[in-house]
Amino acid sequence: MLEKLPCEILMLIADWLPPASLRALSRASSRVYSILIPQIYRTIAYRADSEWALNVLDVGSFFLHLGHSRAADYLQHARHLQIQAPFHLVRFNRCAYYNIFRTAGLPASPNTLGASDEVTAHARFLDDVQGQLQLIFTHLKPNSLSIFEWRLGTCVPMGVLDQGGYLSRYQRRLTRLSLVTDGTCPHEWHHLEGLSELSCLTAFEWEGIQHPTEADLLRQCIRHNWSHLDHLSIGFVPSAFAGALCWESLGLQQRELRVDDTVVEKPTAVPALSTLLLSKVTLPPDLSSEGISMFCALRALTLRDCPNQLLLLELLSQSRKPLQLEHFEISYDFLLHEPGEGRRYSAIARFLRSFRGLQHLHIRLSNFPASKSRIEDAIRHHRTTLKSLVYHERQLAPVDEDGLFEDDRDVSPVWIADLSTIVDLGRVTALALCASPSAASECSFSWTGPDPLSPDTCADDMFLYVSAFFILERVDWIELRLSKLSMATKEVVEEYPFFLPRVESILGNLPRARGQIYDIILQSNHAESVGETQFQLSMWPRTESSQSSAMQAFCAKYCRKLVLPLASR
Repeated sequence: MLEKLPCEILMLIADWLPPASLRALSRASSRVYSILIPQIYRTIAYRADSEWALNVLDVGSFFLHLGHSRAADYLQHARHLQIQAPFHLVRFNRCAYYNIFRTAGLPASPNTLGASDEVTAHARFLDDVQGQLQLIFTHLKPNSLSIFEWRLGTCVPMGVLDQGGYLSRYQRRLTRLSLVTDGTCPHEWHHLEGLSELSCLTAFEWEGIQHPTEADLLRQCIRHNWSHLDHLSIGFVPSAFAGALCWESLGLQQRELRVDDTVVEKPTAVPALSTLLLSKVTLPPDLSSEGISMFCALRALTLRDCPNQLLLLELLSQSRKPLQLEHFEISYDFLLHEPGEGRRYSAIARFLRSFRGLQHLHIRLSNFPASKSRIEDAIRHHRTTLKSLVYHERQLAPVDEDGLFEDDRDVSPVWIADLSTIVDLGRVTALALCASPSAASECSFSWTGPDPLSPDTCADDMFLYVSAFFILERVDWIELRLSKLSMATKEVVEEYPFFLPRVESILGNLPRARGQIYDIILQSNHAESVGETQFQLSMWPRTESSQSSAMQAFCAKYCRKLVLPLASR
């Protein structure tokens, strides 16, 4: 059937497929593969697999696997280029220390291999990365890239974004630029002067800004793209150098700038800006009417650990101009900011209640005095429009018996038992809550499907029933979670996970899990006093790839037998 479809139809189908599915479709036949090549290689990502070897990209393996000629041809289709690395343990000083020096394919220079001189080592690291990037740039079409992402978390090598560098000279039609640089690098190798030469950006992201020279480059880039900049994401690195970097460093406010005693008029605002993300940016304690107007025009606002961000929310909640936010995200630790600001416990709740129409809400609060503000009422205010909710709360808790040391620990929100009255579970498509198992079970529903403990039930029966709730998604396996609860406190004492794949093994996964569940219950019945504990079996559908947003909100609680106290059995 695919062989008979016109090229135009195949391309329309390809536009809707994720990369993995697109590659799977291309294997149907040689004709389909040749047609889909421009789509498959429209986005090309090169990655460093290890944080400890960030200069070892898979560029060489790309050319080796495809062959130099074919790889060069495929790069002609690239419109979106990504340079990536994992961020698991190392976030700072990445390019200065965490690297190895390869000799394969590089000119021998024994005097720098293993050198103790940090400057020499740093220069060699950047030269190594630059050589690999140059191999890619050589085969790209001029002015073909629309998106470039530098997400190594290191300094950018020379010849990429410096004045007269490749991007600023040969890819001047970039519409989206994303940078994650090493703001803690002691060598200050910027090589980013070419930012001011890019004038077609509609989206600009930069995380890792520390030095004043970087702030100047940021401001120049915003000025050159102010009329059409739609998405702006800025992240500062807190340090002694970054102390002077604040809201004014972005150049978004209306002000006359004096340069050599000359008054220069700046644009009043960024007229097309709809999405703003600020991380660790010191916000102004007061805003002009123009500044408030800019925030009121936003469709998406994200504030992550910004000093004075609660003051900003209070100003916006008191504004006479209605907010138009559809997406709001906030991350805040009440112990890391000024005591006066930390006492504004209800600022977040008042801000959320000051407007309507919010569709996506992400909240991460640390050491938040929940008793001081009913955040659940603010969430309920957007019940009719809310499509996704992410809520994560942490509190200081003792980590030793004497209570001398404390650490932030996840806590379950007190209002989770009333979740169905706070959000419309029929409307919400993504729900992520950090909750204890006992609290999560409160927002589940009773299982009315095939009895998982009956010897007449097979895995197909379970999957057939569960799949009815996920018509558009495939349930690959079911997690069975047996919880032992204390009758006195109703808290979970022990948990036993079991995993049921869609395809049964020769030994029979469900019968084996069923036998183990019965063994656990019988052993507990013999070891403990009658009436002290009860058991509960929960079922969670899962997918093989990333966990489905809809499945995050699904918890089926089998309660016909297991929630009865042991004394009643």
